[in-house]
Amino acid sequence: MNIPNILYKYTSSDTARIMLNSGRLRWSSPLLFNDLAEFQRMPRFEPSLDESLTKFPHVLLQAALGELVVREVELSNGSRLLLEMIRMLLKSGMDREKLTNELSHEASGADDRMSSVLRAAFDSLDLNTARVFCLTTEYDNDVMWAHYAEQHTGVVLGFKHLPQLDTQFLAARPVSYSVEPPIVGSGVEFLLYGDTAELRKKTLDAVCFIKSLRWQYENEWRVVTWRPEETGKYHGDYKFYPEELESICFGPRCDLSLYEEFRSMLSSRYPRCALYKLEYEFGESRRIAIR
Repeated sequence: MNIPNILYKYTSSDTARIMLNSGRLRWSSPLLFNDLAEFQRMPRFEPSLDESLTKFPHVLLQAALGELVVREVELSNGSRLLLEMIRMLLKSGMDREKLTNELSHEASGADDRMSSVLRAAFDSLDLNTARVFCLTTEYDNDVMWAHYAEQHTGVVLGFKHLPQLDTQFLAARPVSYSVEPPIVGSGVEFLLYGDTAELRKKTLDAVCFIKSLRWQYENEWRVVTWRPEETGKYHGDYKFYPEELESICFGPRCDLSLYEEFRSMLSSRYPRCALYKLEYEFGESRRIAIR
């Protein structure tokens, strides 16, 4: 995955001042985010579990007859036992139609139960110990300036990742957006192979890195970590290298006195950081270097 050379953080001037003076970035729990559905949308199977429970006996029967190839060494214990039983019944002379009828049963509510199980499992991770740092790919997003940078009076911090220092932004990943809850696999595959490591990873990724389509304007990238030792609070402040700070862009409504204050701070602590101001002319924005 190619990470953008520069990722941007929209923030207020007060928060930027704290970050730059302390040399630490504030990572927040998703429980503090604007999106109340953050880390709450559980993924789903397609076909659904209800549909797959109806198909499952036919799948096992086809596997027993050699009409369908399954990865037998990876089957869950329950599926393996069922497959062996079906083979024994076929050898005993039971015909296919009768065997299918014996194995078939009505299924309903399985998807709701699975969603509840997933939610309980995820809640057990304790979301207040999740730490997320949110960034974006653009420094001139009008809506982001309004929502996250105090109505254009704040700043945008530009950060670059430094492979030679194995910096935190190397772990940044793009957020995807969807109307429906994300699909993490087939219900039939789940019934065959159970709760695999691959399925758990897909589920975690879906919960942490897929949001509702209404947030697509953010073009978000994020870094996610867990700090189980930090219970009882909803954020953590973690150090960053001065070299990671590539630029600061002041909002078009930013107080002019802020320029000199930040310029003085940067010259001694962040000498490689460039200074810009976002300006508007005839309804179009442009970023101007400040000398």
